[in-house]
This record gives sequence, structure tokens and C-alpha cells, in this order.
Amino acid sequence: MSLPSGGTNFTSARIIDYWRVYPFANDGDTVSVEYKFRIMVDSDSYTAPAYSDTLDDATAAKVISVPVTDASAYFTGDDGFSSADGNNMVFTRTFAKVPVTRTRGNGSFSFSWPAFRHWNPDTQNTDQKAFQIGSSGFVGLPPEFEIRPTNSASSPSKITYTYTYATNISSVSTDEIWSPIWPNTTLVYDYKNQIVSYLCDAGSGNTPYGTSITAATYKSSYIDSQYLVVSSSIEAYKGNIFVRKTIRALAQ
Repeated sequence: MSLPSGGTNFTSARIIDYWRVYPFANDGDTVSVEYKFRIMVDSDSYTAPAYSDTLDDATAAKVISVPVTDASAYFTGDDGFSSADGNNMVFTRTFAKVPVTRTRGNGSFSFSWPAFRHWNPDTQNTDQKAFQIGSSGFVGLPPEFEIRPTNSASSPSKITYTYTYATNISSVSTDEIWSPIWPNTTLVYDYKNQIVSYLCDAGSGNTPYGTSITAATYKSSYIDSQYLVVSSSIEAYKGNIFVRKTIRALAQ
């Protein structure tokens, strides 16, 4: 589309071009869209929407008229400024929908997977009874046998991007990082009053798991999902849209 010429100053912002961008189309996402408007206005009359404004109508977009509306698309910024005839300038204004969650795989992540310990069958009852709740936490001896040592490995991983609209990054939370638990749902402390850094079978009477426990048993018995959260962070995406990046690695 050609730009108006002749030195006329446009005190009211007007759209001179419009297109849509699908930023994650390569990931198969055809829903997350950005509306791009090329706008001309007198340099002294320039004004921008707030990041909380949505593409409801021309007034919200601060232009004379708009070719499209979308009340779920937020203003995310102006860029690409350049001068035009007279005192005019042109720039690109963007409104974007909050992108849908997407996951990418085929990566790797270095993580130190915990050891797996096992009760001594001869002293199991005594040792387990020593894990009593006291004023300083759980006290007692840890499971005696180390079935598998700590395993530092570069594990297959996948990353999930979750987008949120918020006026303050502090209101957007990360996912909880996975940590060892004993028994299946409760963190406990060992005899040094330190949170345990190993996984352990709970056992049952005098019949705890044997010393030949396999990796498959380790995964199926003590891990809710084989892909566990090992990293999670929050970053600004555009405007008031933030993205939580969570990495899940395959338990080793």
C-alpha cells in the first residue's frame, strides 16, 4: 500500500497497512496470532495504548478506524519508527493474543538424580520406628543400604512454554522443582536433621524391597511421571504477557 504524500500532517493516527503473524506456526500453532498495523500520524500527535488495552475497537487502538477487532488481543508495543512527509511518522503497532501452551522435545538436560536406599531387613522395624516426629523434625538412622548411587546424567528432556497475562511478574509462579521424597508423598529429615537427598522404599513389616530393585521399579514406584520438573523460570514475553519455561527431564 502506498503512503499518502504532499506534506499533509495527520493529527489523527490512521492505519495504512495491516497483516497477521503467527509466531509459532513452525510448532503447529495456528491459534496464537499477532495483529500488525502500519500507522501514520503527525509526530506531535503520537500516543500509544496501555499494555492493558485490548483490540476492542478503533478507540482502544488509538486510530481512526481498524480493519479487525479482537477483545482477547493485548497491546504489546510500537516499533519500526521512521519519518514521512511533513511532520508525519510511520510505525508498526502490535496487538497479540496470549499464546497457547506448547511443548518442545528432543533436548537434553544435565541433572543429578538421587541415590536409592534400602532398609536392612534385620533392623528395619527398629530403624523405621526411629523416624519419629520430634521438636527438631524427624530423627533416626537413614536406610542402611545404598542400592543405587547418585546418578549425574544428561537426560532426554522437553520444555513447556506457558503464557500468562499479568500486570506484575511477581504474580506469575514457577512450577515446583522435583525433589526426592520418602515415603511417597512427604519430605522427611534424616538423623542429621537434613532433608533427605535419596529415595527409599517404605517397606512393609519385614518384607521390604529386595536389594535387586530395578530401574523400572524405581521409576514406577516412586515417581509420578517419568518426566520430572528440573527447571522452571518466568520471563517477560511482550507487553504484559509473561512466559513460564519449564523443563522436564526423563528420570534416570
